[in-house]
Amino acid sequence: MANGRVPKMPRCIDYNPFDCDLYIGCSSASLYRLNLEKGRFLRSYGLHSESCNDTLVDPYSNCLFAGGDSGVLDLIDFRESNAQGSVGLSEGVTCLSPSPSPFEFYVGTEGGKVFLFDIRHSKPLVTKTHPYEL
Repeated sequence: MANGRVPKMPRCIDYNPFDCDLYIGCSSASLYRLNLEKGRFLRSYGLHSESCNDTLVDPYSNCLFAGGDSGVLDLIDFRESNAQGSVGLSEGVTCLSPSPSPFEFYVGTEGGKVFLFDIRHSKPLVTKTHPYEL
């Protein structure tokens, strides 16, 4: 990225206030990082999914979650260079949202399912199917 552009079409963007990094999810297996303090791109994170539809910075665990079209939810520890863990879902991930509880977050899929995950477990705590499949 010598020209300072993201090489693929961006799909989502998230900001980490602790290190001034901007995370840009694209239609590729990489999550691009732009450090706003230094004004330059850093080495991107490799994902298990073919794309990244949404990201979520978790301030309690100092981790990043990224979900994509292939139904893989990646967990990225900011101290490492690649995804540290992943959870396979039956459908593509379209939305990630924090929960009021510090260790829980919501995952929405393209088939209208909503999962409540706890970062300490690999299986969802609650699964809810949206009545209108949206």
